[in-house]
Amino acid sequence: MQIIRFWEIVWNYSRSEKGSDTLFIYASGMPSIPCPNMEWYEKLINESWYDFFAPDYYWFFRSWKTFTPQSNIDTLLDTKNHFENSWKIQDVFSGEYSEIKYKNFVFVWESWWGWVVSLMPKFDKNIKNIALINPVFEYNNDLWYDEEKIEDFLWVIDRWFKNLLRGFGWLEWEKHFQDSSWLTPTKNMKYLKACNVFLTHWDADDVINVNRARDFYEKLKNINPAGQFNYLEIPWGIHFWDLERQTWVISFSKLIKFFENKLK
Repeated sequence: MQIIRFWEIVWNYSRSEKGSDTLFIYASGMPSIPCPNMEWYEKLINESWYDFFAPDYYWFFRSWKTFTPQSNIDTLLDTKNHFENSWKIQDVFSGEYSEIKYKNFVFVWESWWGWVVSLMPKFDKNIKNIALINPVFEYNNDLWYDEEKIEDFLWVIDRWFKNLLRGFGWLEWEKHFQDSSWLTPTKNMKYLKACNVFLTHWDADDVINVNRARDFYEKLKNINPAGQFNYLEIPWGIHFWDLERQTWVISFSKLIKFFENKLK
């Protein structure tokens, strides 16, 4: 694994032994330092002869700019733009530069901040491969679902994660949670109509209720009954890394298999 930099974006990058023309761009949930499940993702993807990149969001940890809903989107769009156009990347430790270009991109997201990936086709019509893991689709508290609420999420940011952020756009996020930022995934599903979408959720998740994924999948099928959509639900899986049930490994193995058939 390398730590690379381009523009204001930094984080983990790794290549398969043979190299690949396909890059899996992984958007983490709650921004954090590299974690065990990310190492599994990287390993599984590289062993399948694909390359892997997980960027820091703008204004988090090693990256720059203001941390807002739009900057989350910009992080992934800028990542694709950079690798698509074969611009230079720099190894943070060695200082060496290289140029790498990719033909295909698979965007993978999970948990709270992963919502951004489902919006990618809204901003770039050439993005066709979307993978969603235990995802957030809406931000309302008025449902009966047993899950983390908006105020819980913001408390975690204020109590813990703000120490990892260079700054946090409280006003922008408040508008986002009030659905006034026009970036709610469930209201932008039409952009996924022609995409390859892999959706997985673990049914014992007490952070994001599994019914949100079930509802989203049914709506996807209604938009395009012949669409290339796949839903995988894993019994007893909890939200976080579960060594006993190997939920991450199972989900990612199925995810990679799904896209192997689409990328041929």
